[in-house]
Amino acid sequence: MPRPATVLALPSALAGRLSPAELADLHAYADPDAVLVPDPVYAPGRFRPPGSDVPILTPEGEVHVLGDVTLAVCETLDHVRAVTSGAAFGEADDSGHTAFLASTLLSVETDPMALDTRLDGAAAYREALGDDDGEQRSPTVHLAGYVPADYRREWDGLDVQGVAPVETQGAPAVPVLALHPDGTVAVDEVRTDRLALRALSGVGDSRAAALSQAGYDRETLAETPPHELADLDGFGRSSAETAVRSARALERGELLRTGDAPLPADPVFLDIETDGLRPSVVWQVGVQYRDDYRSFLARDPDDAPAMLGGFLDWLSGVDGTLVAWNGWGFDFPVLDEHVEAHHPERRDVWRRASKCDLLQWARDEGNAVLPGRTNKLEAVAGALGYEGHGTGLTGAETARRYRAWMDGGPEPDWERHRNYCEDDVRMLAHVYDAIAATDRVESTVADRAATNQEGDTRQGSLSEF
Repeated sequence: MPRPATVLALPSALAGRLSPAELADLHAYADPDAVLVPDPVYAPGRFRPPGSDVPILTPEGEVHVLGDVTLAVCETLDHVRAVTSGAAFGEADDSGHTAFLASTLLSVETDPMALDTRLDGAAAYREALGDDDGEQRSPTVHLAGYVPADYRREWDGLDVQGVAPVETQGAPAVPVLALHPDGTVAVDEVRTDRLALRALSGVGDSRAAALSQAGYDRETLAETPPHELADLDGFGRSSAETAVRSARALERGELLRTGDAPLPADPVFLDIETDGLRPSVVWQVGVQYRDDYRSFLARDPDDAPAMLGGFLDWLSGVDGTLVAWNGWGFDFPVLDEHVEAHHPERRDVWRRASKCDLLQWARDEGNAVLPGRTNKLEAVAGALGYEGHGTGLTGAETARRYRAWMDGGPEPDWERHRNYCEDDVRMLAHVYDAIAATDRVESTVADRAATNQEGDTRQGSLSEF
């Protein structure tokens, strides 16, 4: 089976702002096959930590083969002409695989007055490709170095994927790209304010500086009794305890139970697929109830109401609690809206079903400290050892492909999309099971130290710190 290449996209300006510890942590998280630097580079050593031999791909007009993936990085139109007419790109075409071409020669510009978006540089770029008539010689995804990584669109035959950092709440997120030989690009992101010590809950710049000056990193902090942080600037009892718990969860891949609210006793795990974050159609509903997984799928958007009706038929015979990840942020209100629109006479079937947002239960209600770099389901489940179908898809990519299908584009690989939704549902069940298996409230490191010293066998609690 063709293997994707993991590429860390790191522009030189951002790389120069990372500390050695942050750069090392970024590489540890991404574990890249290569670092893509789309802009000119003058200090290559900044892009990987000491001792690393990960290739750094700079815009010198060279073609790189990363397993089953062919990637060229260009600075000029002459580079584009040379690499696309060369043997390496031809070999990628002969294999049936999609090639990838990275540059900063394309940019997406928006005119707010004219409500118009244009692809700047497209005409000259097409000429360099030799396809100014709109017909490309081989399947290629064009990685645009100045376009954010959450962007992908086809412009009259040019398939453009952004690879620039995404601005999220004031901090840039570094893209980690899984480039698949079939042209799929799965984008993960690591915020720069969530690297090294700042990856810990409640630890920002000032607390990270205090910890670093005192000689702590995440590994040592995970073994530190919280009371030892009491003399550090910016730390109190609660913040010290939070930092230590977060370090333990992240470093050890452990889920820590910190509250005693019960989990739903009879869960029905649920995930939906739509055509975007403001969906016009719900085209897949995946559910797992007592180890039985079911998929409700509408290949044609016109069949979505009937598919939703089939889901409601099934739900009417189930007594458990619907459990979703970020359910109140997306799945539950979206389904409520679409049930109301297409099956108003059956709204009671949906609304009387009890519901639980597992992310809200754990994070917002303080019942568990989750492992994983982010609170994304795949990050948490992956940290807990979940291994799925390896579809290479993301929620954004499934939505994009379904929209393209709605607009007359290629038909999706339905089995692949079924597997993606099933993975989301089973990841949710995996996290639920991990929480359920952690059957006591996490005591603090200080509590356990006191217990060991005093020979006391009582169970500690957070309030005893």
